[in-house]
Amino acid sequence: MAPPAGLARWLAVFIVLSVNGFVALSRAIPLLLLLNFAVSAWLVGHFTVIWLILPFYMGNDLSSTGSSGLAAAGITILSLYAVILFFALGSCLVLWYRSFLLWWFESSRFPAAANTGLKTTMQWYYGFDFWFEARLDPSKTRRLDRTYADRGEYALLDHYCTWLWTPVCLQTIKPYLLVMVFVTVHQSFVLAVLAWSVSRRSWRNTTSAFSALAVFFPLLILWLKLTPFIRKWTMLAVQNRTAFEYRNFVHRRRRPTWRMAVWDGRHLRRYSATFNPWDLGDWKANCRAALGEHWWQWPLFWLQPTRVHRYGSYDGSDLPLGDRWLDFLATRHDPGIVSFGPTGDDNDDNNLDSDYDSDSSGGGSSVIELVGIRPAPEPAPLPAAVVRNRTTYSSEY
Repeated sequence: MAPPAGLARWLAVFIVLSVNGFVALSRAIPLLLLLNFAVSAWLVGHFTVIWLILPFYMGNDLSSTGSSGLAAAGITILSLYAVILFFALGSCLVLWYRSFLLWWFESSRFPAAANTGLKTTMQWYYGFDFWFEARLDPSKTRRLDRTYADRGEYALLDHYCTWLWTPVCLQTIKPYLLVMVFVTVHQSFVLAVLAWSVSRRSWRNTTSAFSALAVFFPLLILWLKLTPFIRKWTMLAVQNRTAFEYRNFVHRRRRPTWRMAVWDGRHLRRYSATFNPWDLGDWKANCRAALGEHWWQWPLFWLQPTRVHRYGSYDGSDLPLGDRWLDFLATRHDPGIVSFGPTGDDNDDNNLDSDYDSDSSGGGSSVIELVGIRPAPEPAPLPAAVVRNRTTYSSEY
C-alpha cells in the first residue's frame, strides 16, 4: 500500500532538507571539531573527577564508587585523555595554521632556497616546452616538480579538503594524515569512557552521558565512513603519490604513464615510466619521507619531514627519486643512441617506454636540441582527469 500523496511529498522534502543541512553543516567541520573537543573534555573530566576521584580523596562516598581502585582508574583515564586531546587538538591547530600561511603568504609555498633551474630528472607537464624554457631562466617561473594547481599552485598537491579548510599539499600532508588518526582515536576513547559511565547503575542519575553517547556514536561511524582514511594513508604515506598524479598518470590507463624527462647538459629526453619514479621502494621509506626520518617523529605533528625544507634542493631532482628510476639513470646508454623501449608485454611494469619520435632503428625517446637543430613535437595531451561519481558526500575533491 502506497503512502498518502501528502505524506510522500513531505517525506521527500524532509530527506532533501536533511541532506542539504548535512552538506551545509559539513562545511563548518573545523568549528564543530573545536566544539566537540570542548564538550568531550567536559564530559570526561566531569565523570572522572566528580564520580571517580573526588569521592575517594574527600572521604565522602557519594555513590559507593569511592574506592582506591576507581580513583586510580579515574586518574589514569584523565591522564590518557589529556595526552590524546593534546595530539588530536594540536594536529588540527597546526594543520589550520599552516593552511593559513599557505593561503595568505604565497612565498611560504616553496622554500626560499629552492633551485628552480634544470635538474637531471624532471617531471614532464602539459606544455612542457614552455615550462622547460622557463627553467632556463628561473626568474620567469617558480614552478618545481610535482607542483599542481587547485585554488592556487602548491607543491605535492593532493586535493583541497573542503571539510578541513586546507589544501592537502607538501606542508600539510603530515598533519592532515595525523588529524584523521588522532580524531578517530579521540572519538573512540571518549565513546568508551561514556559507555563505561552509563553501564554502572549507580552513575545513571545524570542524562548528560546518555545524551552524549547518543550523539558520539553515530558521529564516529559517520567520520569513519566518509573520511578517506585508508585511501589517503595508502596514497600519500605508503605509495608516495597524490590523487592528482593517480588521476592523470594511472587511472583508467592501459598501464601507468608517468611522464619524465632526463637532462644531460645538452639534450632533454622524454620517457614514460610504467611505475612511480617517486616511489622510494617500500612503505617504510615512503612513510619516512611523508612523516619524518625516524619512527618516533611520525606522531609529532609539529615536526616537518626533511623533504619540506629541502624541496627543490636535492641533487639531480626536486624531490627524492626511487631506486628503480635511479637504476635506469645509472644503466642507460648515451642519450644520443638510447634504444631503451617497450618490450611488447603490457603487463611488464619493469620497463620504461617512450611515446614520441620512435623509429625503426629503435631510438626510443624524443630529444630537444637546445641549438635548435630538431625541436621536439608538441606532446599529445593527456586525457582529462575523470571525476568519479560519488554516492556519499565526501571531503575529497
